[in-house]
Amino acid sequence: MPSIGYRTQVKFWLNLDKDVEYEVAQIVENLKAGKQFAPTIRNAIRLINDLRAGRVAVLQELFPWVFDAIAQQIEEQKPQREHIIENKLSRIEELMRSHSLAVVSTESGRIKNGNSTSSQSFMQAIGTLQVVNDPEENALSAQETRANFTQGIGDLFAEDDDIWDD
Repeated sequence: MPSIGYRTQVKFWLNLDKDVEYEVAQIVENLKAGKQFAPTIRNAIRLINDLRAGRVAVLQELFPWVFDAIAQQIEEQKPQREHIIENKLSRIEELMRSHSLAVVSTESGRIKNGNSTSSQSFMQAIGTLQVVNDPEENALSAQETRANFTQGIGDLFAEDDDIWDD
């Protein structure tokens, strides 16, 4: 930090032919008239430097109301976002039920081919999934899973008269 009493002056040019720079020149004149030019420039440089470094401390120091406004906006949008997420999850579950995708057999814990329109929801089915440790069952399960995946992908993207349909 420089010793007390040391001062420096910084000059910069504005091209008044450019609309934005002309507007800045008018703001500078108003700030100078109110003896606010130097503190405004200091704060502006601090703010830009802080933001470029990914920090918001100077923003919060200079404009604490911005954080309050953002927090209020987030709270206002929270129910709407939750509703959108719930709708999307319901749609995904419905799509998985309506297409011939894998369902989990609660008796064996294995993934089986079949229509997933049972009363058991997809999330409940995920919760009942168990690991099969028998190598022969794993091989069979892998084959069934590949077949399920292939058919499921085809059903998801196929039209009613498409070649993917059985």
